[in-house]
Amino acid sequence: TARERFEAWARNQGKTITSSNGDYVISNAHMIGLSLVTGDVSNMLLPILVSIISISSLAGALYLKSKKKTK
Repeated sequence: TARERFEAWARNQGKTITSSNGDYVISNAHMIGLSLVTGDVSNMLLPILVSIISISSLAGALYLKSKKKTK
């Protein structure tokens, strides 16, 4: 039904739907884990964290490699 599609869309977007006096209110869902921040920021949070961890790991590996060469 249309309502099921509407609810599925809201879940996909990380939102919750409540009914108040015949009106539907769409609000951000509160998620557990890395997605504590909702909205546009949460869509950017995971790629930023992965990038920071990747760059830090690469820098650490290069540092250790250069330290071994100097010994």
